Amino acid sequence: MSSEGDAAPRYARFLPYRGQTLAIEGHAAAPRLVAVETNAAPGWPAHLPSPFILIFETPAGVLIPEGLHTLTAADGWRFTLYLMPIHAPEARARGMQAYQAVFN
Repeated sequence: MSSEGDAAPRYARFLPYRGQTLAIEGHAAAPRLVAVETNAAPGWPAHLPSPFILIFETPAGVLIPEGLHTLTAADGWRFTLYLMPIHAPEARARGMQAYQAVFN
């Protein structure tokens, strides 16, 4: 993951964007960031960034191909991450397709 102005983004950097729709460079889809999940195991070294997962959603008929994508938030913050579609029954039940980006 790369980000303009951030060497190693922490999960807190994404928290203000929960619930927001982001633009994807070169793609018509606009995923919404629905969750920022931290998952550091007990005893995780304090000097290392905590691992986390970003969960995005689009309408089920809109598919973003797995791979590197540059996203832009409404405030202009741009970041590149590896986005992959995932099987998420709760999203599918709402007519949505879920995606994740994992940081570990």
